[in-house]
Amino acid sequence: DVDVIHSPTANDSFERYSWAGESVAPQYNTLARIAAGSAPFVLGVPAPTVAPSVTHTGGTGTTVSRAYVYTWVTAYGEEGPPSPPTVYSAHINATWNIVLTAPTGADTTNRNLTKVRIYRTITSTAGVATYFLVAEQVIANTTYADSAISGNGQLESTTWVAPPTDMKGMMSMANGMVIGFRDNEILYAEPYRPHAWPVMYSLSVDFEIVGIGVVGQTAVICTEAATYAATGINPSSVTLSKISTRDACLSRGGIVSTPDGVYYPTSRGLALAT
Repeated sequence: DVDVIHSPTANDSFERYSWAGESVAPQYNTLARIAAGSAPFVLGVPAPTVAPSVTHTGGTGTTVSRAYVYTWVTAYGEEGPPSPPTVYSAHINATWNIVLTAPTGADTTNRNLTKVRIYRTITSTAGVATYFLVAEQVIANTTYADSAISGNGQLESTTWVAPPTDMKGMMSMANGMVIGFRDNEILYAEPYRPHAWPVMYSLSVDFEIVGIGVVGQTAVICTEAATYAATGINPSSVTLSKISTRDACLSRGGIVSTPDGVYYPTSRGLALAT
């Protein structure tokens, strides 16, 4: 049993497809690469495990402290979680010299990593430190001299970890959501980013999950002993409820999503969750 979904990303020029199954770790590929018979990539982007090295040259006057991190990015714009931070103090008008660690062979195997993004904190007048983008450069370039930052975006991928390798399936939902499952755990991707699966979005049910169907904004979770409904328009606000306590699902292949609801086979006959 393998589930295949089309990328929910808006205007995806790469036409990406993702899949996961009983014996297939989560993977993805572009339409052109699939047509050419090219091997798929591992779904998800790893986090650098080594913090950046920071030194400085020059500068006078006020001394400030900053934290630096960096992320890796694929050729398709998929960004992974950040490295551990490095906190460093120097004059505010100094040149801050950043040295990064290149990805290892294990990091790049079956992944199309091409760029690195460097972020540093800017502290507001209220004392709140936020990571802002300093620069994006080719992944082979492991040094950068930081002297200014203006108008760049904030770090979004702090919680964007790769899906677990034993995720058994995935389905698309409304609002760019993608839902997956393993054992008795329900997993959600960051909306419109099927490579990123924040752990904080995970939910669990009482029994082993057989499969999932979708109707409207609700995912019907069919298990070995009961049926659940997970409803919401964003993974951060999903409500989970038990809708049947006596209808164990007999077959993942028998779960069918329709406009009327989700059909699934039970020992009492065909059930319909609306």
